[in-house]
Amino acid sequence: MAAWTYQQNFNALNTADLTGQDSWSGDVLFDVQESVVQEGAKAVLSSPPSATEIYIARTLPAGVDSGTMIFYIRATKTSGEAGGVQFRVGTTFAGRIRLNADIYIDGTTTESIKSAFSANTWYKITVEFLSSTTFRAKVDDGAFSAAITYDAGQSNPDTLRFTAYDTGSIYWDNINDGTVASAIKTINGLVKASVKTVNGLAIASVKNWGGLS
Repeated sequence: MAAWTYQQNFNALNTADLTGQDSWSGDVLFDVQESVVQEGAKAVLSSPPSATEIYIARTLPAGVDSGTMIFYIRATKTSGEAGGVQFRVGTTFAGRIRLNADIYIDGTTTESIKSAFSANTWYKITVEFLSSTTFRAKVDDGAFSAAITYDAGQSNPDTLRFTAYDTGSIYWDNINDGTVASAIKTINGLVKASVKTVNGLAIASVKNWGGLS
């Protein structure tokens, strides 16, 4: 078994269905898009057409029993189930972070880690894998939950799943392991995006100045 290592900010993926990219597989209603992002140029969006669960999943490099996962999530609705992130052993449910008026962590027990989250707001979720059978989580700079045991005796989750429920939209971005290297990668992405914007403004300004001259 191993520590969490998977990282993905989606910026290098094609602006298209997520399924078929970076080993993700599932519903075509999960899209890499550029309109709403937490960092860089791209994030994932799902907008289910009805009150039915849809999902997309990716196998992790190894079963996880330690380490940290950080990701960012936002939703347009705050009433009813919106979706979230699940950890599974193969296809069997082990635990999850879900948005449903509050933000919850679920395993054999459930705990609210953010009361009454706001629509259209990015939230930083930090998940700590404490052992082969337990994990905990917090939102932004809040307190960690208690240690939550995985559901039904599951251990060492090896599959990451994004889930979306009901109408409305839900977004995911910037999965990382919380290390300095991942932070530098994120900063580099932001710098590149800023330089692109500045260059665009600079070129436009030169053209306008040339026209006036």
